[in-house]
Amino acid sequence: MAKVLIVDDKASNLFALENVLKRLDVEIIKALNGEEALRATLYHDFALAILDVQMPGMDGYELASLLRSDNKTRNIPIIFLSAVYSEEPYVFRGYESGGVDFITKPFRSEILLSKVKIFLELAEQKAELVSKGARLERLVAELEEQVEARKRAEAEIRRAHDSLEEKVQERTAELKNEIETRKTYMTKLEQSNRELENFAFVASHDLQEPLRKIQTFSDRLMKMHYHCLDDHGRDYLERMQRSAARMQDLILDLLEYSRVTTRPKPFRLINLKQFVEEAVMDLKVLCEETGGIIEVGELPSIEADGVQMRQLFQNLIGNALKYRGECQPVVKIYCDSSYLNEYWKIHIEDNGIGFDECYLDKIFKPFQRLHGRNSIYQGTGMGLAICRRIVERHGGSITARSEPGKGTTFVVTLPENQEKSERRP
Repeated sequence: MAKVLIVDDKASNLFALENVLKRLDVEIIKALNGEEALRATLYHDFALAILDVQMPGMDGYELASLLRSDNKTRNIPIIFLSAVYSEEPYVFRGYESGGVDFITKPFRSEILLSKVKIFLELAEQKAELVSKGARLERLVAELEEQVEARKRAEAEIRRAHDSLEEKVQERTAELKNEIETRKTYMTKLEQSNRELENFAFVASHDLQEPLRKIQTFSDRLMKMHYHCLDDHGRDYLERMQRSAARMQDLILDLLEYSRVTTRPKPFRLINLKQFVEEAVMDLKVLCEETGGIIEVGELPSIEADGVQMRQLFQNLIGNALKYRGECQPVVKIYCDSSYLNEYWKIHIEDNGIGFDECYLDKIFKPFQRLHGRNSIYQGTGMGLAICRRIVERHGGSITARSEPGKGTTFVVTLPENQEKSERRP
């Protein structure tokens, strides 16, 4: 807050001045004579001084001259208050002693305020210029120091240039060889991955026929000879059927996992909400059985494989309904309000049993389950692995936030355009 010094030998005049200046955002320091005013300058930095001219002892002109002679106060703008403003020599002496303006007594409030505002603004601008000048001087000094340092550094660089040039050439040759080696390795790795994916697909497909025979003949045994078996025989037969059913689930999930990359559909612009709602319709029976409520918010349009998007959200919503707690399951699908580097964040939030986040890396790996085979929560451990494979095929990422007993929120990050998917968020 700017400080204004007002000096007058009459308390009533000081009071009148103070009442007018209170309308401005300033701190007012009062003095009844020149000596008090000079003492005040020792403790305050003033933006403006308003001095009465005719005062006993030290008049306003003498006080102004003293203020101008001191380095601390020499630049303070001074306005004189006088009842004899019209006498030219009198006015000249005021300007000669350092005054910047005269106001006649009795003064008009609006005139006083307008002039005070002008000089306060000028004082503020001047202070800002002084500050900028000081900063500029510091910057110039720093720049000069940096120039000298740079000259020294350039000299060092020149001295080391010959040696570095030779090393750079050697390293460049090494890098070229390393790049070629890595290209060869990546080509072999991609070929190996394709062969592995094709093998998984073919193996899973070929395993279905003998498995169907096992299931068919076990069903016939169950229907035709179940009554002929003792308790142990019936138990063995039931275990065989359960194992065959589990094997069928594993094979089907393995096929789905391999089809993410072996049988993909081309990317196209899709309304993501439409495919999420289709996934919800596919889960209608499970929703009715569990009493689940699914809320789908507004979702963006992106370039994607629609079939895989439906499978992705069907797996995540199905998980939420499957791993429900004792209360009615509620699943919310919504888009984060943030849009970073042309990527969208989709949240799938539930109120289920949750899990400890120390297992976060484990849940997205194939055949990994947090619950044993005898648990009420059955599955093959492939659902979330398929989800991650789909998301990564689209150039995105998937993670989760969870806490035991407090639900889980899966966060799927997907690019809006596939041509920009190289720029990961």
